[in-house]
Amino acid sequence: MDLEAVAVVCFVVFVVVLWWHLWPRPPEEELPPELCGTRLVYAERLFCSLGPVSITAKVDRVYRNAKEALILVELKTRKANRAYRSDVIELSAQRLALMGQTGEAVADHAYVLTERPDGRRTGCHRVRLMEPVVLNSTQN
Repeated sequence: MDLEAVAVVCFVVFVVVLWWHLWPRPPEEELPPELCGTRLVYAERLFCSLGPVSITAKVDRVYRNAKEALILVELKTRKANRAYRSDVIELSAQRLALMGQTGEAVADHAYVLTERPDGRRTGCHRVRLMEPVVLNSTQN
């Protein structure tokens, strides 16, 4: 092989390695350890609970663990590598809507996966969800 061919091969290898490290990967590749081996059951789906107060929420991802509980995952694009209180409120509403429509157990915690605006993954944050409030439909 001549010098030009070696240079072309080196350049192609460099481009492939660079692409592999910089190309955005699907969030499933960077799940927290608790969700490894779980099954994705819902993605980008709308749920609605009925009752004294109706809640409609669209989930990003829902996984089923070995104990048959559903675990919510929210995908966020932001500069800061952190979860906010608003994420907890949003996920708690999703939990209520999901439980209300499916009747299935949903974990009392969830995950917020963050990535920068350029698509690079920055973190995975476990958050504790708010407890549902029971509304009394009778008047005093």
